[in-house]
Amino acid sequence: MKFVPGFGNSHPELMILGDAPGYYEEQAERPFVGPSGEIVRGMLSKAGISPEQCFFDNVVPYRPPGNAIKRIKELGISVEQFYPKLLQTINTIKPNCILALGNTALKALTCKNGIQNYR
Repeated sequence: MKFVPGFGNSHPELMILGDAPGYYEEQAERPFVGPSGEIVRGMLSKAGISPEQCFFDNVVPYRPPGNAIKRIKELGISVEQFYPKLLQTINTIKPNCILALGNTALKALTCKNGIQNYR
């Protein structure tokens, strides 16, 4: 189990927040470097936003078994235990906007479920 810290601009215009790292992110110890990162960077480019303006992070900094966030408890941890650290990060970097990618990110930020209803 590898810790995958957030990284990026220390005073970002945009914070990209995912649920948890995947295989490639765990290997590189950086969020959004695998196929999902390529998609995000492509979308940022189309929107005219440089990745250097962003901070990339996940609610849970550890890859869950099978890349399934619902299985995170198998590692002896819970999603909710990372909320204080996430809040601390947000308060430190003070992003202008946070883009929640995934239901876990939406719930951590708003206490709402159903990301498909908020896209």
